[in-house]
Amino acid sequence: MVIKKKLRRKDLELLPDPIWIVENGCMKPTPFFLGWWQAVAERQFRDKGQWMDAAVDLGYVIKIYNPKTGRDHYESVGFNYDSKLYRESLVISTDMPLVLEEGAPDAYKRLWDFLLRENENG
Repeated sequence: MVIKKKLRRKDLELLPDPIWIVENGCMKPTPFFLGWWQAVAERQFRDKGQWMDAAVDLGYVIKIYNPKTGRDHYESVGFNYDSKLYRESLVISTDMPLVLEEGAPDAYKRLWDFLLRENENG
């Protein structure tokens, strides 16, 4: 006799999403990480275009100065998603849910702004 067990969410082990993907021969962050770094850049620098600087601050990228060329270059590091770091970097309390954007970006942006505004006020 075979006893069937109902599978529950706690029985599943989720594999971590990759941070970096290769697209058209170039490495780029996956949408989740890019979105996170842009949100941090907007909070820290008031410019989401500085997402690479946010990635450096969060420890997912290292900036290395090359004295021969006189330029900086970046290398990827930190391959483990850290929800605690995610919350701290966006000043989100531990009891607040993390919201993933899927579908309607405008609705998501309104919700995200509301959650951040609520967090800053209280």
